[in-house]
Amino acid sequence: MPLFLLLSCFTQGPRDWGAVDPLTQPLPAAPRKLGKSELSEQDYAQMISWGEELFRSGAYGTERGITDVAGVFMGTYEKPCGQMAGEGCFVEAPVMAIYVQALDALDGVEGNLFSGNGGVEGKGYTHDLVLRFPPGSRLYGKIPLPEEVHTGLDVEAGASWPLGLPAVPVEGEALSYLPQPDQLGAGPAAPGAVRFRLTCALCHYSLDVDQDGVTDLHSARRDQPTAGSPYKPEHSWGVGNQDLAIGWIVALAANPLLLAPVFSGPIAPKNEEEAIRWVEWVRDNYKENRQEVLADIVVGLLLQPRGYSDVTPNGLFDTSQLPNLYTAGNWPSNTDGAFPDPTDRNNLVWTGTLDFTGLIGTCAERAGSVALPWEPKTLFQSLPCDTLVDMMLRYSPAGVAYPERLDDLKANVLGTSDGQPGLMNPEDLYLIPGSPALPEEIAEMPINAERLRSAADYGPTGPWRATELAPLGYRIHSGGKIRQEWKIDDLASRYPDVPVDEILNHSINLMLDWMQPPPNETTLLANAAALLGQGREVFEEAGCDDCHRGPYGTDNLLHPISEDPRIQYGGPKAPSTAGWRVLDRGQGPAINTPAWRGLDSRTLRRLVSPPYDPATGELTGAGSPLSGLLGVQRIGYKSTILRNLWISAPFLHDGSVGVALRRPGSDDLAARLALAGTDAVVYGMGPILAEREKDVAQGPRPDAALSLQALLLRSERERVQAGNRREVLPVVPGSAFDGSASGWVSMAQLGAFGTGHDFYVRDVPGGRDITALVAYLLAQDDCPARMPGEGCP
Repeated sequence: MPLFLLLSCFTQGPRDWGAVDPLTQPLPAAPRKLGKSELSEQDYAQMISWGEELFRSGAYGTERGITDVAGVFMGTYEKPCGQMAGEGCFVEAPVMAIYVQALDALDGVEGNLFSGNGGVEGKGYTHDLVLRFPPGSRLYGKIPLPEEVHTGLDVEAGASWPLGLPAVPVEGEALSYLPQPDQLGAGPAAPGAVRFRLTCALCHYSLDVDQDGVTDLHSARRDQPTAGSPYKPEHSWGVGNQDLAIGWIVALAANPLLLAPVFSGPIAPKNEEEAIRWVEWVRDNYKENRQEVLADIVVGLLLQPRGYSDVTPNGLFDTSQLPNLYTAGNWPSNTDGAFPDPTDRNNLVWTGTLDFTGLIGTCAERAGSVALPWEPKTLFQSLPCDTLVDMMLRYSPAGVAYPERLDDLKANVLGTSDGQPGLMNPEDLYLIPGSPALPEEIAEMPINAERLRSAADYGPTGPWRATELAPLGYRIHSGGKIRQEWKIDDLASRYPDVPVDEILNHSINLMLDWMQPPPNETTLLANAAALLGQGREVFEEAGCDDCHRGPYGTDNLLHPISEDPRIQYGGPKAPSTAGWRVLDRGQGPAINTPAWRGLDSRTLRRLVSPPYDPATGELTGAGSPLSGLLGVQRIGYKSTILRNLWISAPFLHDGSVGVALRRPGSDDLAARLALAGTDAVVYGMGPILAEREKDVAQGPRPDAALSLQALLLRSERERVQAGNRREVLPVVPGSAFDGSASGWVSMAQLGAFGTGHDFYVRDVPGGRDITALVAYLLAQDDCPARMPGEGCP
């Protein structure tokens, strides 16, 4: 049989999950293995502790990119001159002063931000840090600043800085642009400057665990429980921060241009070409028309909805809800399946997301032109490396303060001076040649002689996932000061089949798998226990368990983006890459979600991602262009796990199916579901967010029961889709936009349509079957056989 025919018959590993009864069987315990060896209790606890610290506080040099280049909260705003000045008079003022004042004011006592800020038992905590600006303030001459900007940042009791943005003391030369805490007007502090580090906790921790707008915890540290709370500190880990306003945080930075291709773009773009034209306009005008370009970028930033983030560097709006991170038994742990090995996914997050200067690896001469010929053009093909690095740095705090050093800083980001692209600490990184993002001439610099590694250094599966090990050409390791301080070699010596340099990567994975969702506190199941068995029957009769099966409610398989092979394999305007093969053996039903998000990872999935066994998460072979192009390589989205649904609304991969109550509703589940279609209910995430922005603390939030009903009843989904098409979100908060675009946009124009997962049950809102099914889904927590309040063994 010809090779291409053999490849076309390829299917992924075993999918016999055996008999699983979610109503009687507890979820399996998370594995406690490091490599092939069982971890001792002591070593397991140590790994969890390391993972927590890395997730919370970081350990790698992201602070230079976040402070020296992005300048988070280091921008300026324009405030009115005062009563004696003429109308239209404005003066520039530092955002940092407003930021620090808001932090210092949390406990009601001025001047103690760096000496306790209320203490662990005090009042100095919040799940939503509010910045208060003088009335009439603005940004870039045209963008009104609300008097209260709700950032969604979480601050623990006794902490000086928010979760996810800790301060790192600066050693060595004092640079004029760096913040000095003892000079910020918030009380005494240790002398010297600091940088701010971006960590995972910014998006994936929340002290409002159940997302009802009330702070549930004073601290997320395990040794600081909150008296009277039903939640433990670790329940704040992994809960997506639904209050976070990414757009405002970046808009108030000194250099929003750095993140323009990721978080901004043309207003309501219709296609990729429009996004590319916008980026080319930025490229051609950012030098001569700074104010106009930065204002346009900030307008785009402010279109990132609260609780959503766009991490796709394509100039389009692909907003996705910040997700929960409960990964035990959930392979691959990212929904598009581009990284079957979670340690590889962790590395891309650290090197490409937490250090945005790492995007230099996408410039035209490096990775910007790497794509299948039928795939849409990427915006980075329009950005030569010298141009992209200048766009990154020209308006950075470091570049503005020391223009004479700008060329040296550019060389540092390009990697031509220190052999390491980006601004992470080279001592924490190894280079792995093979990625076009790392030019050969940089990899072979003498300074890199001790940093070079190969796929063979990463265990038996290393060669199978060679390209995924380091998409940007470099990979974090367990090195630098932290290796000695944490005595990592001592633990690694007991587990010789795992490279010591991967210990910290594994610690993050173990911590994520160890995390459990918070206890189920929904009141909607109090009188619905008798419905659970019936709900399971509806679940099975509707075929839901074809995909949501096994001990974690997922088959761990990727399902096609679309039934249309042109979209699935080659882009909306391209021919199929496998038109002769239409059976799609073993892939299951298409979820028919919008293709935008799939375009970014489709090439990676086709050409390099290795296959994996969905029952174990173990890789089963090597990814290759030949098998990807000719075989049945999965491209799409993975079946999500059914855990924590009671507080996980909105639903779908883009977080677009949401229904909310305008006022408190009945605790009787059937009665609540029967409210559908009344004026008590808001349909679609656009209208929900628009109403919430009018009152961030008390405004409507997606209701899990009504949102699940909308996910599974066609008539309700159509209402959600109509809501998502409503243009109710202001382009500029507080005013109609005076540019060429409409003053209002819809959630659909931001990429959240409410389409996809077209699998429905036949019933009416509040009907017998849908009520039972929603009850069954609401009970899918760690102890689905037990009702809320009964505890879990």
